[in-house]
Amino acid sequence: MIAAAAGAAVWLAISFLTDRREAWDSPAYFAVALPALALLSAVLGYLSPARSWRYAAAIALAQFAAMIVRDGVGSLFPLGIVAFAILAIPNAAATYAGSLVRARLTGG
Repeated sequence: MIAAAAGAAVWLAISFLTDRREAWDSPAYFAVALPALALLSAVLGYLSPARSWRYAAAIALAQFAAMIVRDGVGSLFPLGIVAFAILAIPNAAATYAGSLVRARLTGG
């Protein structure tokens, strides 16, 4: 729930604060939002390493849902799905890294 809430909140906040229709139209999305979400993913992967990929998926799906709720379904809908899947890769890597750190520190 934390990952999904953060994904949607970040998407909507960047979109509204930068007055952009879609958050990824703002440089702040790539400079601030994505690194913050990757950090959150790493922390969540550390705290709960089992199937940690779910956090990256939850963030991406929540951002996609926020985009649809705010802007509706447009003609580039399929491209949006692909873009969110690609943008989930750094978060998935971060959750994996967080789970690896935990395993190394706990010996498991």
